[in-house]
Amino acid sequence: MVQKECEKGMKEATPVFKHAVEGLLQITRREINEIRSIIRPLDTIRTLMTAVCLLLGEEPTIVRNKDTNYHPVKCYWTTAVSHRVLADMNIIHRMTQIDPTKISLQTIEQLEELIETGNITPEKVLKATFATKGIFSWVMAVRNYFFVYKSLEPQRNKLILADLQLAQYRERKAENESRLRELEEQLKDLRDLHVQKEDEVKMF
Repeated sequence: MVQKECEKGMKEATPVFKHAVEGLLQITRREINEIRSIIRPLDTIRTLMTAVCLLLGEEPTIVRNKDTNYHPVKCYWTTAVSHRVLADMNIIHRMTQIDPTKISLQTIEQLEELIETGNITPEKVLKATFATKGIFSWVMAVRNYFFVYKSLEPQRNKLILADLQLAQYRERKAENESRLRELEEQLKDLRDLHVQKEDEVKMF
């Protein structure tokens, strides 16, 4: 029963995640460069690429320029357009290799804060480039997969415990069966010895 619940939950989330990964593979290098070439990105694109950086584990870049009054400010957009993310020729491959089950809770909490700003919604993303649409679908699929996986954690723990208990039971059973065979062999030896002694007595 528990195993079926886990399988059902993951069966619902997995196709969506796989579809999002397939969508990433449709993004061309030209479309990625189109995002990189944006000088003043909309909040939607900036927030979306911040989400990508978070999921990839990339830290923001410290920038000082006229826009920040030359004060040091953490900037994910600078990281996003650098060789660490969008300028990386293998960026799409890196994104497809992300395992939602291995993402930290802290990262997901930061991602939730970004989503709550309202800057990245399907409607707003659709107004941007095709590439941002595919990236947005991937970000949301990773997020949703994480929550489905975490929601099933109690059931998985029950399943792990049940498997452990079953393994322990089988081990004890094997030990008992082994002990029983030893006792049966000892009993057989005693019976044989008894028969032998009886035969010796009859001879006298």
